Amino acid sequence: MTETMSVTDTLRKPFKPGEIGKLPRVTCRMCSRGNCADHERVWCDVCKSNISERHIHLDYVGHADVTSRLLDADPDWSWVPAERDVDPQLMAAALATGNPEMVRLVLENSPPKFDLDGNGDPVGLWIRLTVGGVTRPGHGSCPSGQNDAVKVLIGDALRNAAMRFGVAVDLWAKGDRSDPASENATASGGQARRGRQAPARESFENAKPAASRQPPSGNTVRPAQAPRPPAAADGEIDEDAQAIADEASVARTTEALKTLNTRAREEHRLACLIRNPATGGTGGLGQYIAWRKGILQKTERALDELMKAAATAGIDTTEAEHRLVAATGHNLEEATAEEIEKAAVLILERAGAAA
Repeated sequence: MTETMSVTDTLRKPFKPGEIGKLPRVTCRMCSRGNCADHERVWCDVCKSNISERHIHLDYVGHADVTSRLLDADPDWSWVPAERDVDPQLMAAALATGNPEMVRLVLENSPPKFDLDGNGDPVGLWIRLTVGGVTRPGHGSCPSGQNDAVKVLIGDALRNAAMRFGVAVDLWAKGDRSDPASENATASGGQARRGRQAPARESFENAKPAASRQPPSGNTVRPAQAPRPPAAADGEIDEDAQAIADEASVARTTEALKTLNTRAREEHRLACLIRNPATGGTGGLGQYIAWRKGILQKTERALDELMKAAATAGIDTTEAEHRLVAATGHNLEEATAEEIEKAAVLILERAGAAA
């Protein structure tokens, strides 16, 4: 960038033909919802996608070239997630210290909070992009079941936010004009179906979905589904969905949760309103199962660390559990992931001291 060229001029420079790729956009609304029986998915040599035969191609610029343009304009550009997935127990511990610095560290080091579909998979991300001292929002989205969804969402959100600074805005405008009634692009590299979704809150509280429809399911062609049960009145708990949530609250493995999630999906209950058995807050059954899944995954990782620590210290599982109880007052069935991790650290410390 020359000394006389402004940040805005640099950002809005046209891209070279070799930097412009082809973005497929599905033109059949039923295909974009994943329940079209009229069109097949086919391999497209133009956009290199396995996608509905009813699609067109739009020009777009990829993540790498957008990043290069941002660097040309401002080597110190940065982005942050609009929301973070803060571990409530970790935050409670930080607040208990009374040290604002500890609270800041917890907030700044928490991962981004993603919008989730009914299966608990990430499908959306809001970010704030800062270039040249100016901050603007951006949203990335992808179909359900997208491979490397987190990476795809970050790339799509950066492109979307960069467009608000003028990066490739002419290409975006051309795409909008070609299909002004729809924004459901699905790119070969996982570019998202664009359109705002309500943030799914893994903390579950107040994560109330629309009671009358299921979350989007990407481009997978599925047979027509049976009629869904009547939607509950606004604010009304669905008793059948609540029964599944209660089972999920005592599930001890992610496999058990997967089975419950499949059952809820087959019964069309994922979008129904339930009350969190642990906190009393209300929200969607799908969000609650995803929340429970995150807790169990964290606990399973902690148990692996405990077993590794026990093996290193030369003790068996029974003795490891005794030390867990001694350190936290809880056994393996009751302990949180943080308590199990604490016990693993203490076991390793004792083993090191004994050596």
